[in-house]
Amino acid sequence: MQDSEKYVYNHETKELFTGGTAYTCPAGGLGKAMFENMKKHAKAGIIAQVERETGIEESFKKLLSKCIKIAIFMKEQDIQPGDVISMCSENTLNNSAVLFASIFIGSIIASTDPDIAVEDTKHLLDMVEPKLIFVCEKSTDLIRNATKNCSYKTKIVPLYGESICFDMYTEEDEEKFHPVHIEDTNSTALILFSSGSSGLPKGICLSHNSIVADFAVNDTQMTRLGMTKFAIFTTLYWISGVSITLSAGYFGVTKVVFRKFIPNQVWDDLDKLKVNIFIISYSNGMQCIPYLKHIMPDLKAVVIVGGPIPTLQYNEFKRKLPNTALFVGYGLTETNSIAYNDGSHSPESAYLPINRNIVIKIVDPESGTALDLNQTGEVRVKGKYLMNGYYKKDTANGFDEHGFFKTGDLGYLDGNYRLFIVDRIKEMFKYRAWRVIPAKIEKVLRQHPAVLHAVVLGIPHEEDDNHAVGIVVLKEKVSIAENELMKFVNDKMDNLHQLRGGIKLILEEQIPFTPTGKLNRLKLKQNYLNSAL
Repeated sequence: MQDSEKYVYNHETKELFTGGTAYTCPAGGLGKAMFENMKKHAKAGIIAQVERETGIEESFKKLLSKCIKIAIFMKEQDIQPGDVISMCSENTLNNSAVLFASIFIGSIIASTDPDIAVEDTKHLLDMVEPKLIFVCEKSTDLIRNATKNCSYKTKIVPLYGESICFDMYTEEDEEKFHPVHIEDTNSTALILFSSGSSGLPKGICLSHNSIVADFAVNDTQMTRLGMTKFAIFTTLYWISGVSITLSAGYFGVTKVVFRKFIPNQVWDDLDKLKVNIFIISYSNGMQCIPYLKHIMPDLKAVVIVGGPIPTLQYNEFKRKLPNTALFVGYGLTETNSIAYNDGSHSPESAYLPINRNIVIKIVDPESGTALDLNQTGEVRVKGKYLMNGYYKKDTANGFDEHGFFKTGDLGYLDGNYRLFIVDRIKEMFKYRAWRVIPAKIEKVLRQHPAVLHAVVLGIPHEEDDNHAVGIVVLKEKVSIAENELMKFVNDKMDNLHQLRGGIKLILEEQIPFTPTGKLNRLKLKQNYLNSAL
């Protein structure tokens, strides 16, 4: 999936064409293809899921039976192709069945997460107005409160207890079931929500073709590394959870279901269950890596999602897992995977674009002028696998006049066509009309041995536009004076990137997060300005 010899760079338009195969969904849509593949896995006797807490195994035969029964139930509730349903569930042996069942009948699933606050859950559900909402025991009260006095008609369906919806059907009912035939594979198959780090989350519509194209990336790595069992902590609210779960169903790979993330138990669980591939967010990875004390012979790959990983932490992973491939990917929910580093090239901050017929260019974020190699600007992407748009919202402002999606990321392409991501445009601020890139200062802050987390904000200043302020969480049982930490940074930075606003030490629990678990810079800045830190 990464062959730089296939790249073609147009020096006139300053666009990089990545080459590769044009992937399309099989005729009839994702649900029909998934159904046929899962029948093959069932016939082969492959295990589909293993629950970490209980050790219970579920075969593809049993999973498929469950999926069909849930699909029949949804059809009896008059759910039609194109109707939106939702699910709010922690990871269980039942929640992936709802995802597959929804795809079988051509409905559009838009999942939320049990750990999201009720007001944020209400916003997400009000946006998509689902006709059904499947819930686990943990999320039942949350969804009841979030849908109280809602303007749309919905039904809450428990995935637990004696009245569980798929216990009421027979094998004869299953045999009569057939998945829906989808004529247009460019139509929306599911909705995922944006992070909301700089505003309210939006519903991102992904097509059958877009999802299958992402399968191709997963399949390449699974095949190359001989992977048969994977583990992931994220729920089906996240694109990582959805993409990997669908890939496992499509290709016949076993999923280990973790209900809870317990850092000091992770590695023992992975070792005991002989997991081949472990998908984890950068923040969770940092919590569990200190507990890795032994070699993991079965673990062939770790995939870091949710943001770039700093050099020090990357090296810590590699030191403790010398025989395990470490993948760090780059992409947005709106674009699917764009590039990744699989450890075969350096530096670790360099991403090689995926050979998937996408076009990448770097532009000046203010003028829109295309920039040369090694010049930093906004990363823009064009291709047939991008999102269909934002649900019930005007998407025009998300694309430029040439059809390129505006990622909102600052980056550049070097002479070897490697992609480097520098920062988010919305996180930049100006000092005396010059652009300041917070990530540059944050990188230095994180190099100090006392620092656990670091965020740099631009705080308004009457004469200088903004001053940079460092918000810092220290490691446990460590203390350092704010002025000492500020001197450590300023001595290493140019004049433009000085911490003129000083350092503010806070507790880890004071860091606000979005519904998707990403740092909420806007809320953090508001809290700082309101003296709420």
